[in-house]
Amino acid sequence: MKRRDFAISGSLAAVSVALATTTSSAQSPNSQTVLGKFNICIAACQSCVQHCSECAMSCVDHIADGHRSHLATMKLCLDCADVCEATAIIISRGGPLTERMRQTCADACRMCAESCQAGDATMKACAKACEECVAACVA
Repeated sequence: MKRRDFAISGSLAAVSVALATTTSSAQSPNSQTVLGKFNICIAACQSCVQHCSECAMSCVDHIADGHRSHLATMKLCLDCADVCEATAIIISRGGPLTERMRQTCADACRMCAESCQAGDATMKACAKACEECVAACVA
């Protein structure tokens, strides 16, 4: 298993565990309402974690080839992936920081999308996932 695959698997596993735990323990109407309202945002965050992680590893390859300009994008993708992961977890359990995290996630995704939109196919896929995450989380 490549390092990037391991990182993506670990991130997605953490979100999946949080969702499974929340879903199985969410018996109150309030918990179901929170999850139902934000399911699209949670799914978009999970997709964004995957795309941003893949894009960051692609940037590593570009940097290794001498394209140091990808360093800033790599860092931004990693930050965005972490913010999206934390947002999905907090939203899935209906935490009190849900609204702030949704806004922070949208801001991070906007920045990441802007940085990635003019790149190669991996970067464009990252930008698209980020744009979809913004739309899902600010709705």
